[in-house]
Amino acid sequence: MAIASDWRARTFASFARPAFRAYYVGLLCNMAGFWLRIAATGWLAFELTDSREALGIIAVASLLPWVPIAPLAGVWAERVDQRRYLVVIYVAIAAANGALAAGLALGWVGWPELVAATVATAILRGMELPARHAIVRRTVELPLLANAIGLNAAGFHLMNAVGFALAGVIYQHAGPAACFVAVACASLGMAFVLGRIELAAQAYPEERRSPLRELAEGFAYVGGHGVTRVLVLCALGVVILLLSFRTLMPAIIKVRLGLGADDYGGIMAISGAGSLLAALWVASGSGGAGRRVINIFVTVWLGCAAVALVGWTSSVVWMGVAMFVAGFAHVGFMASANTTVQELVPDHLRARVMGIWALVFGAAFPLGGYLQGLVAEHYGERWAVIGGAGLALVLSAVLYATGGRRLNRRLGEGIDARLHPPL
Repeated sequence: MAIASDWRARTFASFARPAFRAYYVGLLCNMAGFWLRIAATGWLAFELTDSREALGIIAVASLLPWVPIAPLAGVWAERVDQRRYLVVIYVAIAAANGALAAGLALGWVGWPELVAATVATAILRGMELPARHAIVRRTVELPLLANAIGLNAAGFHLMNAVGFALAGVIYQHAGPAACFVAVACASLGMAFVLGRIELAAQAYPEERRSPLRELAEGFAYVGGHGVTRVLVLCALGVVILLLSFRTLMPAIIKVRLGLGADDYGGIMAISGAGSLLAALWVASGSGGAGRRVINIFVTVWLGCAAVALVGWTSSVVWMGVAMFVAGFAHVGFMASANTTVQELVPDHLRARVMGIWALVFGAAFPLGGYLQGLVAEHYGERWAVIGGAGLALVLSAVLYATGGRRLNRRLGEGIDARLHPPL
């Protein structure tokens, strides 16, 4: 009993802070809309085109605009009031999705219009992401930051399950336009919460310089800080080769398994349940900073096995098992890496570094998604998904063999120095 009580206290420690509780309500609204849009857009794209390559293209449209936007947005987010900045962006996201819903209801939206609307929303998400990551630090003290980031990931992926499940039901019974109306409402919910939240003082840059120079400082930090550099490069490879398999799930579920939109939402929600479990595991601090790099590699290897099973099986039961494990591995990796980077970065560089983190994700996922869609179009989903998992396994094994233990020791020392500076 005492062990369970201690685990709950560690895992949910940040909820003792009123600012974090309020922020979390908005986060759940925002992320429900984010995942609902991802699910509805993928299914709608496949219905409009009946093309696996189109799934890769829509993945590119969903994330690639982050690449030029997110790093500069990180610089900007350190110069302006982050709360007001985010409120404006969430209202704009609501307007963009409301316009798409209206176009669908009136029969004005085809494949080109869907791509254009997806790019517009992706630009806004690229502008939002660095500030949203940076503002978490203003809801808790530094010793609670790892826990807050883990809970942030838990909310993100809890809404993965909820968003996909909602998308399947809404799409099946009310159509795609209703899905995008729900997305707009979710974004307005986040805007409302941010407008009322009590936050700690914002850390502005110590010296104001040109935006490009400040951006260069962020890149210099990432390139010169060994642990951060390795984690960013590892994330780039893992996302391209392994995590982008989700791009093909509408085709796998509809064609190989012969299921509909509501079943698609259900299977993807199973992945979200695995993701939620992993995020709570990260939030609880399991293994501590001294084991975090080992945990990162183990989750990658677990993910390789699960994704290979997704690529191979035609059984609904085994697909559910594989998606649960893949969801756990995905978040075990991404949340651990994100937490580590944020624990090490100085506060005045946080938004810039998270902008670069968003750039990596924004470049890697659509590139991997497009490549998987292209391979699947010519050789089938099995070769695309299993091949990516195999390459990710080889890459991660080489990285671990050539420096994983050394990196783990340096990471533990770096986080300890950051959280417990000498007197």
